[in-house]
Amino acid sequence: MSGRYAVTLLAASLALAGCSDNDDKPDPGPKLELPALATGAHALRLDGDAAGRSGWGFAAADGRGFVLLAPESNSPAAAVYTRAGSGQAWRRVPAATAPATLTAALDEPQPAAAAPEPAGSYQALLGGAPARFTVTADGSITAGAGDCALSGRIDAGKAYGGALPVQASVAGCAALAGNYQGLAFADPDADNARFRVVLVDSAKILDFYAFAR
Repeated sequence: MSGRYAVTLLAASLALAGCSDNDDKPDPGPKLELPALATGAHALRLDGDAAGRSGWGFAAADGRGFVLLAPESNSPAAAVYTRAGSGQAWRRVPAATAPATLTAALDEPQPAAAAPEPAGSYQALLGGAPARFTVTADGSITAGAGDCALSGRIDAGKAYGGALPVQASVAGCAALAGNYQGLAFADPDADNARFRVVLVDSAKILDFYAFAR
């Protein structure tokens, strides 16, 4: 084999490998644009999503973002937008089927928003199914009795905008079973609840209040 032929084969192989890498990249889906949010918590009304326009937004200094929207301020979240960091695309749950640009009809920063103190024992309704769980001082979530078993972790060390990141698994209630991530935060509209938790997986939203027991 001549040196020139070998170089040509190598170049072709590298080009094919590059194409394969590009093909393997996940499809980011339709382009989604949301209003810029200053670092912190925000009470929002956004136009542009048929699922709802009333909700909350949380933005971290590193560009992470979490926006939940509902038809009314006291309704469960019907759409959740998340962004992993600056320069990253927004993702919607349930998944967007078309490009969308959301605009702010109202953006009220909540400078006094404080992260909840999560340690304690709680009861909640997950999609109407009862669940009990305990949160330890280090943020570990341990499932108790109930139709749904909730376990995972609340990361108090990464609070932003008065919200605490949550990673959780749900078992025992088949329709809701899966691995989720989201936020726990103090909701001023929640009567008697210690905090609110909004979690998403690839397609589902869990929105519930944690009541001390």
